[in-house]
Amino acid sequence: MPVKILMSWEPQNRRWWKVVFGKRYVVSCRQLKKLGYLDIVSPDTKEHSRDAANRWLLDQLRGGQPSHKPTRFDDIILEMEKRKAWLASITSARKMLTFSSQRWSSFV
Repeated sequence: MPVKILMSWEPQNRRWWKVVFGKRYVVSCRQLKKLGYLDIVSPDTKEHSRDAANRWLLDQLRGGQPSHKPTRFDDIILEMEKRKAWLASITSARKMLTFSSQRWSSFV
């Protein structure tokens, strides 16, 4: 079954565009990745970004509301990211303390 493409592809700029009621909607593959519609490791091609561009356009036509529906794991992922950042800060502080104590013991 053929896939429906809602937007037009500009290969030289690697971006999608569509004019709806006189308003031009333009989004590049880089923007789709930054907004989370497209996987970061995906190549910037028409075939890989088609579905993401369609979702982005539909979200824009709805009033800019993202189509991502919260799941029960979103809070858990957010908490794990906070803990990871905290652990990284503690690790760097521990390295600095170890280095400074080694320098201080050489003076004593």
